[in-house]
Amino acid sequence: MNFKKVIIPLLMVIFAAIANSAQDTVAHHYSQSVFAEFEEPTFYNANQSWKAKWKNGDHQQGERFWGSSTIFVKFTDFWHLMKSVSWMLLFGAMSILAGNGWKQKMGYFLFFYITFTAVFELFYSQIWV
Repeated sequence: MNFKKVIIPLLMVIFAAIANSAQDTVAHHYSQSVFAEFEEPTFYNANQSWKAKWKNGDHQQGERFWGSSTIFVKFTDFWHLMKSVSWMLLFGAMSILAGNGWKQKMGYFLFFYITFTAVFELFYSQIWV
């Protein structure tokens, strides 16, 4: 194995794990975490932050802004932001290892990202409910 070739993807996987741990921490241990000390509990507390996707925190009133519950959900709360960061880092690591030039790497990244988000959205909003 060429260590030089895998160092950046390895670092990306490490940072993805850190982001994923932050995501799970605010979901399962918010009150005991360092995130509970921040000024914006509605952004960090996963038990409350889901409301930021909706007008006045009410699902019945619809999205707070276009795409706030789908494509732009990563900007509404910390849990979704960390989820997005972890997946983007993993897709980036995969793309670096799969591609040869930067265009091919970017193509792989977009392919992985679009495929994942489309399949996720299909199952999450259509098939499982």
